[in-house]
Amino acid sequence: MLFSRFATPSLGYANAYSFNDPSGMCPVCQGIGKTITLDVEKAVNHELSLNEGAILLPGFTVGSWYWKLHAETGLFDPYKKIKEYTPEEYPLLMYAEAQKITTAETGDMNVTYEGIVTRFMRTTIHTEKDTSKRTAKVMEEFTVMQACPTCKGKRYNAEVLASTIDNYTIYDVTLVQLTELIEILKKIDNESRHPIIVGIQKRVQDLIDIGLGYMDLCRETNSLSGGESQRVKMVKQLASSLTNMIYTFDEPSTGLHPRDVYRPV
Repeated sequence: MLFSRFATPSLGYANAYSFNDPSGMCPVCQGIGKTITLDVEKAVNHELSLNEGAILLPGFTVGSWYWKLHAETGLFDPYKKIKEYTPEEYPLLMYAEAQKITTAETGDMNVTYEGIVTRFMRTTIHTEKDTSKRTAKVMEEFTVMQACPTCKGKRYNAEVLASTIDNYTIYDVTLVQLTELIEILKKIDNESRHPIIVGIQKRVQDLIDIGLGYMDLCRETNSLSGGESQRVKMVKQLASSLTNMIYTFDEPSTGLHPRDVYRPV
């Protein structure tokens, strides 16, 4: 809501600033901030040559069809260790896009060559087919979760990250601790006392007052400790506008440290 009202250039409604919405999410990682990719160190033994079985993925054993696409195309020296490949050879081996080539076996007939990573991503990760048990096992053994290369783990698309308030992007304000966020909000407010900003300030201050000022808005829910989760729930309930309500907190409350009991009062 804050950025949809005050950011420039404006992207429209609040959903445009959400990584859970197609209009705001990174198109590559779908707003997750992470992508699954081939773990190159597990897939290729850089100490070996192609002839020695450097490619460890299923289907690339020495003499197999996919092995021949790399070893018998003339693109690489099959006796050369992978770690000795030049800056031109290594990307061609690993990341080359699909291209037509010929091999000693196919003669003049063209076949499609792809880099090892490129082919794996197309046939295993980005396939629309249902994942078989065999494929799932391969993925578990040879893949790794890493920060999205497009959004760098920020989860938003480029348009959202270019929309700012006082040079702060929405990612910037969610990354800082709440104690720093409250100061940023005060600067953004700039004495206008806009109801939206005032409301956000109050909620952030409530979290700080209950001892959660060290947290940031990027913190995933499943990473909260028992005490942190309890205090977040307390703020949600105690900060509501409901009246004539009585809240009873068992002593000790689950996961709530004794030194934090006084904070809700």
